[in-house]
Amino acid sequence: MNYYSLNNRLNPKKLKKKGKVNACVKKSKGSRIIFSRLVTKSTVVLKLVLGVGLVTVCIGAAAAGFYRYYQDNSFFILREIVCEGNHHLTREDILVNLKLELGTNLFDLALDSQETRLMKHRWVEEVSIKRRYPSTLLVIIKEKAPLAISYIKTGKKAYNWKGISDNGQWLPGVELYTGDLPVVETLPKKSEGTLPLLGAFLKTAREDFPGIYHTISQVKCVGGNNIAIYSSDNYFKFMVSLEEDPEETLELWRLLLNQHCGHFQKGHTIDLRVPGYAYVS
Repeated sequence: MNYYSLNNRLNPKKLKKKGKVNACVKKSKGSRIIFSRLVTKSTVVLKLVLGVGLVTVCIGAAAAGFYRYYQDNSFFILREIVCEGNHHLTREDILVNLKLELGTNLFDLALDSQETRLMKHRWVEEVSIKRRYPSTLLVIIKEKAPLAISYIKTGKKAYNWKGISDNGQWLPGVELYTGDLPVVETLPKKSEGTLPLLGAFLKTAREDFPGIYHTISQVKCVGGNNIAIYSSDNYFKFMVSLEEDPEETLELWRLLLNQHCGHFQKGHTIDLRVPGYAYVS
């Protein structure tokens, strides 16, 4: 096959250089060129498109058949659920929240909705659920890290310790010695409004001002949304309003310690409740 001009009187060697038409050629007497078949470039492209389309249809049909076969096949039914990353959240809690039953076909599981359902649990910060063929479901949990701990008195010398999350939710199952966290005392009976503000304040301190956060030993609620914060060495007491911007309050706190710490004495109270001002007594 070569590309020739339609001029059948030209020299065949010169015709090859013109490159306009694809033809099957044979010679007759007098070197007359007879065109037995003419195939244009558009015909070649059309054949290529038809070939690709046929292959695509075949692959699609095979994939659909494969899917239907294994969807109905017992080889891919759920036989095991593996949980990773959970410490405070028990495996039983995970299974109850997922509401899954062994024997369900893995192809029938809506993993997105399962993840959404599990994200509603107070201990869960992130979750990823993956199929591990042929018959296992992998649940990977990232738990929330409590920012502080507090307690509910259940008897004369009995306390039920709980963690406090960044959104002010109670995190059950936390012990007093967990992570050397700040201890929150004297919470108001109706603390639904105070806890989210306290969680936001402690989250900002831990993420943006870790030097301050790690010196906080004790937090007391002193009325309204005001708190008293005691340093780990009991050197200072800071009065803070949770209704003010926590970042501005903590930045003022940092500047005071960096620039004027030498002027303070042990036992001083530093009041930061008025934005931009610090009152020392």
